[in-house]
Amino acid sequence: MQTAYLKTDGGVSGEFSQSLTLAAGTYKLSFKAAQRASFGGVQSFNVLFDNAAIGTFTPASGTFATYTTNSFAATAGSHTIKFAATTTTGDNTAFIDDIVIGAA
Repeated sequence: MQTAYLKTDGGVSGEFSQSLTLAAGTYKLSFKAAQRASFGGVQSFNVLFDNAAIGTFTPASGTFATYTTNSFAATAGSHTIKFAATTTTGDNTAFIDDIVIGAA
C-alpha cells in the first residue's frame, strides 16, 4: 500500500500535485486522510483546483476517514489538483490515500 503524506517541518510546509485532463463539467474530489498519531502535532491542509481552494481539512485522528471537497467547475483541458499543508510550525504530518475525482 502506498500513501502520500503532507509534512511540515522546520517551517516548511509540504505539498504534492497531479496534472490531469478533464472534460468540461462540475466535479468533486474524495479522498481518505489521517493524522500521524504517534508523534508531532496536527496537520491541516488545503485541496486546490488550478490554485483555487476547494476545501480545507484537518483529519481528526490516526484512523483514515473519507473527506470530500466542494464542487468545482472545470473547462475542457489540462488542470492541476494540489494538496498543500497549511500548518507552519512544529513537526506535523497528515497521510492522504485513495484520491478519486468524480462528477458532482
